[in-house]
Amino acid sequence: MNRAVGFAILFICSAFDHYKPKEIANNTKTLWERICLKKPKIVASILLFVFYLCTLIIGIFFFMLILYATAYQTKTDTVINSNGNKVLKSSTYFFGTLIKEIDVTSNGVYNGEAVYYSKGKKIQSGKWYLGKKEGVWVDYDKNGIIITQSYYKNGDFIYSEEPEKEKTSWPMPQQAIFSQPTNYNKTEIKTAE
Repeated sequence: MNRAVGFAILFICSAFDHYKPKEIANNTKTLWERICLKKPKIVASILLFVFYLCTLIIGIFFFMLILYATAYQTKTDTVINSNGNKVLKSSTYFFGTLIKEIDVTSNGVYNGEAVYYSKGKKIQSGKWYLGKKEGVWVDYDKNGIIITQSYYKNGDFIYSEEPEKEKTSWPMPQQAIFSQPTNYNKTEIKTAE
């Protein structure tokens, strides 16, 4: 029982020492000596090290969890869409950068135009109908060029297609290699007179 209380006290003390290793080590040693009435041995030292390591990992986990929870911010505004109708538009930001804009119903169901962004550039656009993908969804590359067009009906994927790309033939035609065609069959040889 005393050791469990000791570990609880160590945990609480370590949380408020703000990463001062020498002070933490001295406080730990002093607490151990008071609780167990003897100096810590190697096994106890290893257990304390593992305990502090676990405490540090748990602290980092909760820090990242809080950071992640505060990183996403969503706001909903009434705007006029491309058809001239008033709609609710939900905009989601990650650390202040817009990552998606979606038309929603009053109870938050996706319904209307949607645009997704990465690093401030459009990467996907399409339409939702009552929470399901509908019609053409377009994926873009980092330069805004269309990569694929996917088709959906009532939320089900129908098919996808890629736009035609410029085709190059190889080997290159001779006209592209030589600026002027050369006739190698005629040979003019000048003789010395």
